[in-house]
Amino acid sequence: MRTFKVIFVVLSSLLKLSECFQNNAPVLLPNHNNIETIRTQSGTQSTLFSTSSPSETSKIDNAYYSPAQMPSYMTASSSGGQKRRITLTRFLSQYVKDHPEYKTLKNIYLAVQMACKTISQLVNRAGLVLDTTEQDEGSSDFSDGRYYSMKRLDKLSTTVMKNALKFTGTVQMVVPEAKMGSEKPEEHQPGVLIAYDKHHLACLDPMDGSGNQDAGICTGTIFGVYDRPEPLQQDTSSEEDDQHLLENILQPARNMRAAGYCIYSSATVLVLTLGEGVYGFTLDPQINEFVLTHENVTIPQRGNVYSCNEAHSEGWQNEGWKQYLRNLKLGLGESKKQYAHRYVGSMVGDIHRTLLYGGIFAYPSCTQRMQGNLQLLYKTSPLAFVVDQAGGKAMDEDGNDLLDKKPERIHQKSPCFMGSPRDMDELNSYLKKKPSQ
Repeated sequence: MRTFKVIFVVLSSLLKLSECFQNNAPVLLPNHNNIETIRTQSGTQSTLFSTSSPSETSKIDNAYYSPAQMPSYMTASSSGGQKRRITLTRFLSQYVKDHPEYKTLKNIYLAVQMACKTISQLVNRAGLVLDTTEQDEGSSDFSDGRYYSMKRLDKLSTTVMKNALKFTGTVQMVVPEAKMGSEKPEEHQPGVLIAYDKHHLACLDPMDGSGNQDAGICTGTIFGVYDRPEPLQQDTSSEEDDQHLLENILQPARNMRAAGYCIYSSATVLVLTLGEGVYGFTLDPQINEFVLTHENVTIPQRGNVYSCNEAHSEGWQNEGWKQYLRNLKLGLGESKKQYAHRYVGSMVGDIHRTLLYGGIFAYPSCTQRMQGNLQLLYKTSPLAFVVDQAGGKAMDEDGNDLLDKKPERIHQKSPCFMGSPRDMDELNSYLKKKPSQ
């Protein structure tokens, strides 16, 4: 008898749901505010869709906004003692009010935010919409489905980023091509964009780590923003203007006004810096907004994890790095602790973990890749700037500050090391040693 009662209640609810569709009435998705719990006499529970009005769920949205009298880029405590979250849009609006010199950056950041939301959905559905058994014509040199999926995801992510930048109405872009004389087409990152407006230049890598996507491993978007030099004074063609922009973007990371990355993993997190601290915003899929979850991110002074591709260890050229790593494994370093090895293979993923938990990320030169495998302008420079703003350090293979290294061309690669300050200082002492020492 009890079973029949439960069935009757379920069928009644489904009938109401059907009527809502026929009458074009709004139907809310289940969440913690509109799930209707039905208790039977036996004490069992079942959850059903409710057709409550949108006003009943307004409490959810209110929790993401701090009181008007508080600075919007800081979290505030409610009367119940719980911290309220704020959205990235409001964070940027208030930050610009308090720092008017950043007003010109707002459009670029809003475009990046818009693109990252769409790319997040694209990544989550890539296995459903990207057929890895198909191939583009002329791609016989890359016969495996993994390459095709990576190529498609790169193209789609680039298209999303282009559309988001165009939507601002003020930002234009240039797609840099590989220089055939010095760079092979497969050696540069596809889909990289150079965006610009009246005041700024930005380098954007819409999809880092796309080769890992089919395995469900995290991917990411990387961006960095510079001040734009004065435009050309004389009449020039569009090709000359583009070349002028590509030359002006070749600046060291220390000149950056802002930088950040978005990681697409179990959660989508957008980490950014405007040159004063690092903040992390997690995408809430319930309201499709980035909300502040990591305030004033600071990298630990020392970690216990190193991150590198040890498959290339036999080809590493730098003896100082090899000795340092050997001591970390044996627990003979300054901390006297054995370090663990963690390597995702997606730079955004490895840097995000290092930023939160400490340690060191490295991609040194090797016989297979004499300049490493990471592009300086649009990968290592923006992430080095973020790590530096979080209290960490970044350097090249000679122990020089990576923030001062100026790229000579768009797709130039460079060995890099970055991480916790005490770990980096220890590594630097090894890199500075002469081979005989």
